[in-house]
Amino acid sequence: MGVQKLIFTVNNMDEIQWNNKKYIAIIAEIGRFAQNIGFKYEDCIFIPISEKFGDNLIDKSKNQESSCGPSLIELILTHKTPEIKIDEPFLMRIDKIEEENLEENFDITLFGKIESGIIKEGDSLLIQPGLSEIKVQSIICNENKLQIAIPGDLVEIGFQDVDDSLPKIDYFEAQFSVLKCENIISAGFYCVVFANNTQVEGIITVSLIKINFQL
Repeated sequence: MGVQKLIFTVNNMDEIQWNNKKYIAIIAEIGRFAQNIGFKYEDCIFIPISEKFGDNLIDKSKNQESSCGPSLIELILTHKTPEIKIDEPFLMRIDKIEEENLEENFDITLFGKIESGIIKEGDSLLIQPGLSEIKVQSIICNENKLQIAIPGDLVEIGFQDVDDSLPKIDYFEAQFSVLKCENIISAGFYCVVFANNTQVEGIITVSLIKINFQL
């Protein structure tokens, strides 16, 4: 989804009297969780707060033995936003595909977020795999028709005269981490696959390898 940094607030610090040892133990556990889902520990920012008393929300807390960093609002206001990659090749994350939009006379409509580059009506794009070429007929963002879209825009792009031979898949090989599951995961296990904003029902057909497997 393009997430580069995670900000964690550790609430109710007043209930543990801002105990630094307990705070360190909490963020260590959160850090392990973040690493299990693919983030590095240095990509995580931790802020101890007390929502009840307002500590470290707007102004830095006087009780803040646990951290010498900024308050939550200070961090949000000073945090650098990712650079908009306008000059890079066009790349779009596809969240949903709608076929045969008869109302708009499109063969296919792609929904998703533009990650880099720009797109204009009339542009030709390559769909991978297969390198099939399709031409942009319409760009819609927030129900408004656009002539051009840039990185960060959530768009609907309509296409006509799409080749019916566009490749599709019925299965793929994946690697995943199990954080908590009360059922046995093996061949035949039904699950829901989340990819960006899309979710599709799936089934595990075969387990190829187990890493750090423990009973």
